[in-house]
Amino acid sequence: MPITVRAARVTDYLLMKEFDVFAGDRRMDMERGELLVADYKAHLCAGYLKLTSNEFFNKPLISLVVINEAYRSRGIGSQLIIEAIERASWHEVYLTTEARNTGMQRLASKLGFLEVGLVRGLNFDGEDELVFRYQTDQ
Repeated sequence: MPITVRAARVTDYLLMKEFDVFAGDRRMDMERGELLVADYKAHLCAGYLKLTSNEFFNKPLISLVVINEAYRSRGIGSQLIIEAIERASWHEVYLTTEARNTGMQRLASKLGFLEVGLVRGLNFDGEDELVFRYQTDQ
């Protein structure tokens, strides 16, 4: 498979900034070891995922999945999420996404996540955030 998932490196930062749709500096996330990067064929850093170990009621949380638009629909997001689940396999893994992000909702369901909650008005623009939990008993 042409997708390789690995821990983020400092050299990935400028590549991430080229396609990161969320405002923020990812270098602290890198230092904490919370970012996984997907390389696609010869393209370094075609996407990344943030997996925090304990920010969500002391449970692992996938809080960001960002794929370079040029490399979407190639299985990169799925591969990143699968790797995150494997790395946190001894815990329930949660994932959040905006209510309007139906693509991520479909992907989460396809990968075995169940919608378990809604936080109204959580985001800066007042949008609701959906909460999903990975079902380990599949």
